[in-house]
Amino acid sequence: MDNQVNEIRRNIKLLRASIQEAESAVQVLLAEGGACSELSQTLLEMRGRLAKLCREKTALGDKSEIALPTKPAAQPKPVSLQSRPFKRKLFARG
Repeated sequence: MDNQVNEIRRNIKLLRASIQEAESAVQVLLAEGGACSELSQTLLEMRGRLAKLCREKTALGDKSEIALPTKPAAQPKPVSLQSRPFKRKLFARG
């Protein structure tokens, strides 16, 4: 039973990653003004499979959450010293 739950969990993780990729592709197509109906239909089918896998996992008694796949964190840009304004020293006249 544990092997079956682990198999379902692995499939859920892979399917979630595929869904994220498909959603990104749809956004790109929409931004370019392209047709994305076929990809959207595939996305809906993937979500249906995901729901079915989640129901199977729960039916087997596994109620733990599965972490979402994340994108790597963006590296902060280094600040160049030349772009910083320099401090001016003011002197009194006299």
